[in-house]
Amino acid sequence: MCLRYLFTPENYSWVPLFILCLVYYFYKYPGVEKEEGNSEISSCKNPDCIRCLRYGHVQQKAKSRLAWMLWDFKTRKYRSNFSSLNRRIPNAIQGQHDENKKTSLQDPTVLMVSNLPSREIVTDWHRCAFEYLTQQPTRVIIFEVLQHLGLDGDGSFSRNWTANDSPKGEWKVFHILNQGLWNPILLSAANDNNENTNNNNNYKMSYRKKLLDLVRHIPGLLENCLFGNVYISRIYPGTTIEPHFGPTNIRHRLQFLLKMPGSLESSSSSLSNRNNFGSCNSTLFLSVGDKKIPYGLHNDIFVFDDSFLHSVTYLDELKRKTDFIDFNETEQARIVLIIDLWHPDLQDMERTLLQELYPPFSQDNNKIS
Repeated sequence: MCLRYLFTPENYSWVPLFILCLVYYFYKYPGVEKEEGNSEISSCKNPDCIRCLRYGHVQQKAKSRLAWMLWDFKTRKYRSNFSSLNRRIPNAIQGQHDENKKTSLQDPTVLMVSNLPSREIVTDWHRCAFEYLTQQPTRVIIFEVLQHLGLDGDGSFSRNWTANDSPKGEWKVFHILNQGLWNPILLSAANDNNENTNNNNNYKMSYRKKLLDLVRHIPGLLENCLFGNVYISRIYPGTTIEPHFGPTNIRHRLQFLLKMPGSLESSSSSLSNRNNFGSCNSTLFLSVGDKKIPYGLHNDIFVFDDSFLHSVTYLDELKRKTDFIDFNETEQARIVLIIDLWHPDLQDMERTLLQELYPPFSQDNNKIS
């Protein structure tokens, strides 16, 4: 009876309102169809990718917590200077960023913050981190840890290396900081060292604690946040890391070359010398946007914005050239230390907001903590 009443000619006044509601719904929730252009490049092809599943979950949680976090900042944490908070991050999370800022070469998969200066190579924006790593015995410490953990070869401890998706070749990583969480292997070693300091009279610090201390003091280190990672990356001849976009433009990625083919042996005495890497090798390079960076003497440390389209290519020419000798894939590996840094233009308050909204993933509780 009620439906019949609604559809009588004299009661059609509700129809325009109903149509407006439908239009708004489909505008607000357009569905899951892929857009043309960058979506095929930026999307992960692994349906079971834990990293992608986390990002999707945490983005929804950030949206639901945003209003409460802003209220908390205004009434408790930053009462005196809350008015100075830049609105670009709340706007980005609410989807109010400037779509015109996205291009075919820069299109982060999770969080795009407008009004952040951007370009492909930003090494000169992170001079403090650059100088810190070159002044420390970085290569010595890392290779001592790898050797101490049995990770310097492809032996029985290779399970500690994580194999990443790669269409060609082999790509492995060892995480020091993984999506905001420190590797428990390193943390347990540091705790053991603290308990045993009296026994060895503080004569020798744990190799792993040295590594933690080295990394924790990197200027601008992105930590206590899901977007922060520090890891050792190792690829072999014939490997291609496909073009892809990083998750956000609030970070920059530093690459510190540890070893590449043609360098001297990876001993602690030779690794501290930056001149052991030889000349630039066009068979091994990083592409960022429309720029190519060959790894070598003059490019052994650089910082780039990984929200730009980027990839790595390691041609197998070097492998073919060495087939006449006893070829050792480990000796032909390219090994780099990768470190995520905060975008230097972010306010301290903005960093704190991002840490609160995108906290490290809690593996113990299998949820976002």
